[in-house]
Amino acid sequence: MEWLESPISAAASDMAEEELKRVKALLSASLGAYPKALIERHLRSVHLCGELSFYGLKFGATSTHDRIYLCSAGASEGYTDEYIGRAFHHELAHILYSKHPFPVEEWSACNPPGFAYVGGETGGVEAIRRGKDSLAGDERLYAKGFLAEYATASLEEDFCVYSEMAFGAGEKFKAVMARHDAVKRKYVVWRRYYLRIDPEFSRTSAFRMLP
Repeated sequence: MEWLESPISAAASDMAEEELKRVKALLSASLGAYPKALIERHLRSVHLCGELSFYGLKFGATSTHDRIYLCSAGASEGYTDEYIGRAFHHELAHILYSKHPFPVEEWSACNPPGFAYVGGETGGVEAIRRGKDSLAGDERLYAKGFLAEYATASLEEDFCVYSEMAFGAGEKFKAVMARHDAVKRKYVVWRRYYLRIDPEFSRTSAFRMLP
């Protein structure tokens, strides 16, 4: 209920009926990237919305300690199959990050000297407010170890963008990693973290396709 109060001022709309079937099928496929026991431990439910906003800003997805809220207004509006899958993986990464100690120093050591995340304590919210929320990558960012502009918002968002790419765009991610050692260094930290959470990740198809 506190989400309804200012300054969060949360608002949401229903997902269109024609979208529900598509998104549910995409979620079923995305869940297959994880050990079943991990999902049972960490994810209670996924709530589907047409639109979602907080702090007067539109969000494509968000999460709490065991629930994901996911939006789609249709593929023609940018909510493609890949976008939906990546958004799910991104939010589940937030949940895991909140529950399992993350190797902050090891990850930070992979960043360029003197680098500071732009979002500060508010992370993704501040990045969205400042218009630095693009999920499109480019060679300039890859060379520094970042997969998208939004990844520069906070260390947590950086990690979550790696998760959405590794699980939701594996072949594209592999190609980027093959070209950039800075990305490969973070991937090594990322992979080790997931295997510490659950060694069964080594048996999943998503992990087997990655080096």
